Amino acid sequence: MATATAAGEGRKTAANSDAPPAAPSSSAATVRATQERDKRRAALRASNLETWSSGPSPPTGALDSSLKKNTAFVKRIKQGLGLENRDAAIKEIATLNLDKYVEEVVQMVPEGLSRCSSAKDYLAAAEVLTALHKRFGPSALSVPLTDLLGSLLSPPSKAVLQAISAEQRERDEASRVQRQKGLLRVVAELALVQLVGGADKQRDQHASIDWLFRIIKDLLSNDREHANIPILITLLKALGATLLSPSNVAGPTPAEAQAEPSPDQLPELVTFEQKDRLQKLLATYFETLRRRIVREHARLQEQDRRNHEAYIRSGEIFEDRQQNFEKTTKSFEKLLDSSRQLAELLNLPMPKLAESVQSSSIGLNLDAKSAFERDDEDYSSGRLPWEDEDTRRFYEDVPDLRDQVPMDLLLAGSNPVLNAKLSRTGWDDKTKGENDNAAEASGVAGDEMEGVEHEDGDATPKANGSPPGSPRSVLEEIAVDHDEPLITPTTDTTPEEPGSASAKMNVLLMRLPELTSRDAIDGAAIEFGFLNTKANRGRMMRTLSQMYKNRSDLPPYYARLVALLNKYMPDIGSGVVAWLNDEFRVIHKRRLSEWTEKRARNAQYLGELTKFKVCPIHVIFHCLKVCLDDFSTYTIETLSILLETCGRFLLRTEQTSERMKNALELLRRKRAATHIDQRFLLLLDNAYYFCNPPERKAVEQKKRPPIEQYIRHLFYDMLSRKTLEKVLKLLRKMAWDDPAVRKYLFKAFTKPWRIKFGNVHLLAILLFELQTYHPDFVIEVLEQACEDVVTGLESNVFQFNQRRVAVVRYFGELYNYRLINSKMIFDQLWSFTTFGHPYGRPLPGQFTPLDAPDDYFRIRLICTLLDTCGACFDQGSLKRRLDSFLTFFNLYVLSKTQPLPMEIDFMLSDTLEALRPKLVFKTEFEEVAVAVDQMFALQRANEAPATTAVVIPDGGEAGEDDESDSEDDEDGDSDSSGDEEDDDDDEEDDDEEGDEEEEEEDEDIEAEERALELERQAEDSRRADEDFDRELAKMIAESNPASAGASQANRQRNLLDAGLPVLQRGPSTPFGRSTTATMAGAGMGTTSEGANAGAEPEGHMRFSLLSKKGSKATTTDVHVPMSAAIAIQTRSKQLQDEAERRHLKELVLAYGLREDDDEKLSLEDALRAQGIRVKTKSRS
Repeated sequence: MATATAAGEGRKTAANSDAPPAAPSSSAATVRATQERDKRRAALRASNLETWSSGPSPPTGALDSSLKKNTAFVKRIKQGLGLENRDAAIKEIATLNLDKYVEEVVQMVPEGLSRCSSAKDYLAAAEVLTALHKRFGPSALSVPLTDLLGSLLSPPSKAVLQAISAEQRERDEASRVQRQKGLLRVVAELALVQLVGGADKQRDQHASIDWLFRIIKDLLSNDREHANIPILITLLKALGATLLSPSNVAGPTPAEAQAEPSPDQLPELVTFEQKDRLQKLLATYFETLRRRIVREHARLQEQDRRNHEAYIRSGEIFEDRQQNFEKTTKSFEKLLDSSRQLAELLNLPMPKLAESVQSSSIGLNLDAKSAFERDDEDYSSGRLPWEDEDTRRFYEDVPDLRDQVPMDLLLAGSNPVLNAKLSRTGWDDKTKGENDNAAEASGVAGDEMEGVEHEDGDATPKANGSPPGSPRSVLEEIAVDHDEPLITPTTDTTPEEPGSASAKMNVLLMRLPELTSRDAIDGAAIEFGFLNTKANRGRMMRTLSQMYKNRSDLPPYYARLVALLNKYMPDIGSGVVAWLNDEFRVIHKRRLSEWTEKRARNAQYLGELTKFKVCPIHVIFHCLKVCLDDFSTYTIETLSILLETCGRFLLRTEQTSERMKNALELLRRKRAATHIDQRFLLLLDNAYYFCNPPERKAVEQKKRPPIEQYIRHLFYDMLSRKTLEKVLKLLRKMAWDDPAVRKYLFKAFTKPWRIKFGNVHLLAILLFELQTYHPDFVIEVLEQACEDVVTGLESNVFQFNQRRVAVVRYFGELYNYRLINSKMIFDQLWSFTTFGHPYGRPLPGQFTPLDAPDDYFRIRLICTLLDTCGACFDQGSLKRRLDSFLTFFNLYVLSKTQPLPMEIDFMLSDTLEALRPKLVFKTEFEEVAVAVDQMFALQRANEAPATTAVVIPDGGEAGEDDESDSEDDEDGDSDSSGDEEDDDDDEEDDDEEGDEEEEEEDEDIEAEERALELERQAEDSRRADEDFDRELAKMIAESNPASAGASQANRQRNLLDAGLPVLQRGPSTPFGRSTTATMAGAGMGTTSEGANAGAEPEGHMRFSLLSKKGSKATTTDVHVPMSAAIAIQTRSKQLQDEAERRHLKELVLAYGLREDDDEKLSLEDALRAQGIRVKTKSRS
């Protein structure tokens, strides 16, 4: 057997490596090492078996009871039981008095075992524990150690795993597998030497192996996710040849056969029966692993196929779908690698996986309709049993509990024969004869159900001495007329622990009425799967049968829960159906008017169970037959509810279509032959046409070309912050020369109300980016946006209000991204407050068709526009213009019917808080009217006469227009006293000037930027000159001997106080400046010497040369010919500087005048928009 182990290890090593086989000498050495380990195991096994049969062997000598040494021994056990501590531990076991520390030693053993990492360490740990076992005996050491190791190797509790999140469960499982992987390896070593397992003296010699088998079986039996594969791989790699049957171990190599001892020398550590049983257990586990691999591979291929189809249809795969696919692929690859290792160790074949083949039928047909369009047509035409796709998913996409709950829990306490009988509902019958037989048996359906329950005994638990499905129990429950469903407590009177299964079941039943979503109900079904018992199924059935009053929203979700559980627990579904069927009969028999609500709830519940195919066909048609036969006021309501709930489903389902058509035909004839109250007649008509609508053509969907659909997809589906750059690139790739494409793009850019309100600014960003490439298209869009705002004001149609809000938001975003100027924004703001009002002045109680006093929508538009771009008007002339508008806006708000609606008031407050936190609107109209009049009067008083353009001739000076200004004032006064024709001419001139101002506004901004740039350059040049002068003066001061002895403080203080030498300046040149090129020097008390007092010769330029002799600085005039290079450069520099100063002065003056003119013209335009005539003074 030792040879077999070595052979197995050798072959695995060779299989996993490409290196050449080891030399015979090394293989023989491995076999000898294995034989040595087997001999030591045999000796330890014999010693442990003797201890189990004869008891402990106490030492004969004196024992050391010192606290220090005993505590050190316990600590050594905790630190590790490996080879390095073996000899010291065995020696101390024989010399220390450890009777008081045995329990503590047992608690430390698992931690010491976890520190073992090699085969030598495992065998050393077995030797140390064997010495302890021999010293203290089984009852003191082995038995408690067995219980402790068994608890550490037990599988996790399902209830605990269900109570934690998925991420936490995954982390805990990984930690548990890592911990149990090494522990099971060393425990198997202890089991081979018969150290653990068994509790009596008459125990079997192989009881430890049986105990190890139970440990492994517990780990594998509930491992649905196959998380324990790493534990098995670690165990089989080390001890596979010892624990498994010889049929799974290949024969030895020649070198191993030569070194193999005779069979009588090999101890039988594991019997053949035990090996065979363990082999079958592992083979069964591997078979479940094979099936899971095949299933997961099929799912992965299906998901890959769907991703491929989605990529063909839409050109991309959504990120969440791609991440899910990558996660599933990674998990499957990990599972596949583990299964390959396990298959090699068990000598079992791997499953054959089908090749991934893409469907050859996948193609792109631009003329074909999309799946969504086909589904919409099918649903709207009434050909399908469901109203829409979401409804179909709710009733048909029912998850399989087997994927989440182990099968042994789902089938706990169930009878397979009875389950097969109860699951026959008729929905899966293939022949019409079977359905007819079921229909004939509908008269005794209740008796058959009771017989089934009686046959099962406790399939549906009893309440108050009567089975829940019996008529007597239903009568008792109805007579009580309970407000809440009865949750029957357990029969056990002992107090429930908070974490017990019974307590969890009570909590689940109490939570059911709160679960009103598909995911919540699915989670409740999974939770009940872990709590599934015969008694709990009865409690669940009773809770689902009885429902809260006035909760018509619960039947669909309760029916889904029943459908989820019915596949594996059909007694729940049959019990609920039997309860409702008997309740229907009792309600129909007694006909109490106060049971109207109970009658409706019963019919709705039966209809929902029918759509889930839980209610048998014969039961629901029996209920319809009873209602049609009676056809009274009590049954018409029930019949209407049944038809509205499941009528369409029964009519559009193949198994029940013919019978439902017959029932509807009978209903039509009865309705025509019976005199019915108008209210019930309306109920019947609505129910009839709901389940069988008249033939009509499906709603025509507007046919759009593929390119238009693609553009709509880009704007309405794909556009977002993350995809903005991608959408822009795709738009630039469009065929802009194609008129059709240009038309579709124009419609997309000019209809901002079709996209999400939060994405309107993205539309403006796209337009801003496109203006570089398609400026004419951008201009067209801007014109249309302005036209949409004006059209909204002129029409004022209520149904377009939401559209107008989106357009105004779009208009403001266009300003934010510099596509329109501020004048257009203020024009729209003023038009919102004045358009449609007489003389442009809103007044309280003044009715206007376009802006009634109780119409507050324009306030919403103004707030929307200010919220979008009002923050940009926070400085300069724009701030003043906004302040003026807000004053008039206050007047407009007070002209509306007071008080303002709460929504408008809050919106106005939020807007003002963002723009002008300190501004508070006045509440008296007269006070605001006075403020507005004062504002207009102040603007008129501050109007300055227009001036001519500033022209500065060469050699002239600015500021020569004062006299002409005064003359213009006088001319203006005389003109103002003229006749009306002059005034009209003035107004026309002002209009033309306003148009010109609008065109020149951009040029003014550029001129302003150039002027500011020149100012910055001049300032930088001046600072550079000052720095140079300062450094030069500092250098001269440091080289002056007179200041050599001065203190550092004086030198620093006098550095900037040193004066320049006095230079003799010549006469000014024709350029207005001295031609002296000064090369400045510094020195206290210096004078100029040798300077020529007379004028320089004609045709020369004078320069001053600074020289120094000792501590004295002198200057000497040097006359340079005008033709010299230095003279030419100096004169050019002087001319350039002079022209630059003149130009800068001209720009500054012109900018100031234009800013004043801009304010005047804006005010005049605003006054004219209000109907106020303005007289201006012409500019000469």
